[in-house]
Amino acid sequence: MLTLLFLLLALSCEDNRFSQYVVESNGHLTKLQEEMQSKWGIGRYEHFDWDQQSGTIAFSTGGKVQVLADIQFVGSVSKKSGTWLWAWANSSVEEHLRRDVERVAEFGRKERFSKLIEEKWPADEEDGWSMTAIAARVLDAEGAYRTEGTMVYTYMLLKNIRKAPPGYIISHAGDRP
Repeated sequence: MLTLLFLLLALSCEDNRFSQYVVESNGHLTKLQEEMQSKWGIGRYEHFDWDQQSGTIAFSTGGKVQVLADIQFVGSVSKKSGTWLWAWANSSVEEHLRRDVERVAEFGRKERFSKLIEEKWPADEEDGWSMTAIAARVLDAEGAYRTEGTMVYTYMLLKNIRKAPPGYIISHAGDRP
């Protein structure tokens, strides 16, 4: 009986610490998103295309690419199953686009935050944003972006955001992990 009580207390402490970390991370990501939107206009462009080979996302309006960023996939929320899947556990994501997010799992093991180390678990869009916020904080991203496919919401981090060179052509349109 005493062992069960200690286990419940330990789980409660983890939940409280994790909840606090989520709140802090969401606040951090909100500031990053505001800065990114102010400086680069992310969210106002008509279209996006990502390319897994180059690890970039391009934002365009009127067929002209305006902004480029390097991407690192964080994970996805399935609309069908209502589950989160970390990018590091998703074989359809190129290895170089999920490598950095493995550090989030390492952080989760160190801090004993189970949601950061479980490959797949019940989740919704809000959970997806929370995991992305944690990843942005751990990996020092400039911002984040979520795309919507027919079956999934895909969450990614943006780094090295920059103005596209004049006449930039998208080499591979719309990869979807």
